[in-house]
Amino acid sequence: MFTVLSATGDLAGPNLYIDTILQNVTCILKNDGEEFLSIPDHVVGSVQLTEGQISGLDTLRRKGEARMHSDADGATIEAKLVLEQVRLCYDYTAKVLFAKNQGKISVCAGEIETFIRVHQTSDLNKSPVLQEFVIRQLRGLRANMSGLGPVSWLVNRLQRTLLNIFSIRIQDLLQEKVHGLIQTELNKFSLADISMRDLMT
Repeated sequence: MFTVLSATGDLAGPNLYIDTILQNVTCILKNDGEEFLSIPDHVVGSVQLTEGQISGLDTLRRKGEARMHSDADGATIEAKLVLEQVRLCYDYTAKVLFAKNQGKISVCAGEIETFIRVHQTSDLNKSPVLQEFVIRQLRGLRANMSGLGPVSWLVNRLQRTLLNIFSIRIQDLLQEKVHGLIQTELNKFSLADISMRDLMT
């Protein structure tokens, strides 16, 4: 039977396991996460987007109860996760006819809901595997630009493109960066009879 035990030996369930993994991952993103924050430059028509930075990845947390299913092949934990107030910011330069404008542009999501699935085979010598980590919903998306001057009409033209860029960049970051961080933490402990003391060391 696959369980996660507390320091007293009582069954704590999959919530403790997922929360411990996420706590370690968000600590890395908060304290050592500069490499996860830079975004490549992007060109949209006559607008150049540079010095891209993202923030809010360290808000990753569990939403609701995690669920664990066991069978002859092992155990699987599934959970909803959320990130809050994730923001993508760029410096921009826009050239329209003889006008040139510079300013700041940002896209923010109030909440990003993701889904995680972790599988542990019955061979406890093997580490759990992150089978799925995907975005399910993006809520409260909004875009803002400063320094527009005579090219304020660019907001409407660029808004849909900016929101698409945001969605793509977030998905890439989760799959290429955060996915790897989670798997690294999963490699440290299996789902089988792990005490709280084991989890925290």
